[in-house]
Amino acid sequence: MLTHGEKGCQLAPGKGYRMVRCFSRVASRGEPKGRLALAAVKTGRSGLRSKRALIFAVTLLAAPPASADPLLKAAAAKKAHVLAEFVSATCPACEEMKPVFAEVLRRNPELVHQVHDADEQVELAKKYKVRCVPVYVVVDPQGTVRFNDVGVRTTEELLEILRRAGFPAR
Repeated sequence: MLTHGEKGCQLAPGKGYRMVRCFSRVASRGEPKGRLALAAVKTGRSGLRSKRALIFAVTLLAAPPASADPLLKAAAAKKAHVLAEFVSATCPACEEMKPVFAEVLRRNPELVHQVHDADEQVELAKKYKVRCVPVYVVVDPQGTVRFNDVGVRTTEELLEILRRAGFPAR
């Protein structure tokens, strides 16, 4: 069984395999990036390597588990739609959208709302292709991104976006 840990992947003993090597290319900030290569040796019945040992490589994506994503985690935990906004401290349009979000959340208290600073949460912003702000992302309870766009919206436009994403907005 292969498990994802903080320092990479581990192969649990059993099933006739013994761990040989596990390595990954790591980004400059210490986060997993690229692909992870895992080499294991198939052991015989005695547990010792033999001439007939089979060496193979398993290639896996080294991305953190989906539960590490706060949008997907909230959608799964609350079993509700998540409306996330990516903002910046220096963005005047983001400030302009605050009363719009307040009104939408007042009308729809069951909607999960998250605010992420695109300058501070760079990896999360990259995942959702944030190039400028404000960006709005709607994730359904199954973890599917239903909407991802940028720009200033009115209350009615934002409610219509939520309806199209499958949320019964009022």
